[in-house]
Amino acid sequence: QGLGGTVRSWVGTGANQPITADQIHQAFGSETVKQLAARIGMSPEDLAAKLSAVLPQAIDKLTPDGVAAKT
Repeated sequence: QGLGGTVRSWVGTGANQPITADQIHQAFGSETVKQLAARIGMSPEDLAAKLSAVLPQAIDKLTPDGVAAKT
């Protein structure tokens, strides 16, 4: 979806590039976002906004030093 550089920034050791709620819809598909939002009782817009805020940091924390964390 053209977001490879953005996602790579989350995995790598540099600064995390932001992602917008519209890009979340684009990457996951509006129908998927709608279904997930319904399951957790949120509007699709609110879910996409929350994901755009937390996803970069979550992926960054799960991939310290640019590799998947061992659990």
